[in-house]
Amino acid sequence: MKNVIVSLSANSNVMRECLLGIVNYANARRNWKLKILPDPFGMSVEGLSPQTISDAVRTGVDGIITGLDVPTPGFKMLIKSGIPLVLNNAPPDWTPDPAAPISFVKNNDLATGIMGAEYLLGKGNFNSYAYVPSERKCFWSTLRKKGFA
Repeated sequence: MKNVIVSLSANSNVMRECLLGIVNYANARRNWKLKILPDPFGMSVEGLSPQTISDAVRTGVDGIITGLDVPTPGFKMLIKSGIPLVLNNAPPDWTPDPAAPISFVKNNDLATGIMGAEYLLGKGNFNSYAYVPSERKCFWSTLRKKGFA
C-alpha cells in the first residue's frame, strides 16, 4: 500500500477536477491510501506545514501531490525532505536539484492570458477589457496579466 498525501486547493473547478482525477486513479489502482489535507494556502497552520512534512518523513510517506503558487514556510523543507513529489505549478524561476525526486505539472500562464484576451476580442467591439489579478500576488497571475495585456 502506497501512502500518498494530497494537498491541493479545491477553490476552482480545475483543481476540483484534478482532485477527482487523483481519487479516481487511486481507487482504480487500489494500492494507494490517500490523505487529503486542507487547502495549502494556509500552510503555516494546516496543510503542508513544517510539522506535517516532519511527520510525513517520520512515518515514511511514499509521495506528496501538491500545488504551490506562493512561497510557504514548508516549501524548502518539502523539497529537502526526499519524499517523491508531484508539484502542480512551481515558480518559473525556481529550479530544483536535478537529483531531487520531483515531477512537475506546469501551466503556460502567459499563453493563458493571451488566449483570454483573444477570446474577448473575438466577442465583439467593446470599449475596454480588464484582467483581474489574484489578491495573493501569485506568479501565475502576474504572467497571465502580462499575456492579457
